[in-house]
Amino acid sequence: MIMHTSDFLAVGCRATVDVLFSEPDYGNLTAHAARRSRLYQLAFEHQVEAPNVHLLQGEPSQTLPKFAVEQNYDVLVLGALTRRTGLAALIGTLTSSLVDALDCDFVLVKPVNFEARSIQPQQSAAC
Repeated sequence: MIMHTSDFLAVGCRATVDVLFSEPDYGNLTAHAARRSRLYQLAFEHQVEAPNVHLLQGEPSQTLPKFAVEQNYDVLVLGALTRRTGLAALIGTLTSSLVDALDCDFVLVKPVNFEARSIQPQQSAAC
């Protein structure tokens, strides 16, 4: 969904898409090679040229904002985290770091299986 959303925006705005991915370390070289291969395959499937694919090494909440600031992006399309519930599922540490560091618009894409939950107001007990 992130790539489809990016494609949609790029076509409508006559823009190019960059694909960014950061992993904390390359400790397991086999796993790193598999992720790298999958990232380039995904980019190829969406007609993103190799020079526009950026695989960064380091903690994502540090490497991605720094890299993105240098690129001066107009829009960043991000996926919502799904390991948490409620608002924390949408606004995680990485998203907060990016919002704080960048002067651009953000599009947050929720996964297809994301279930919205209604927020019930808390009732206070009468004294």
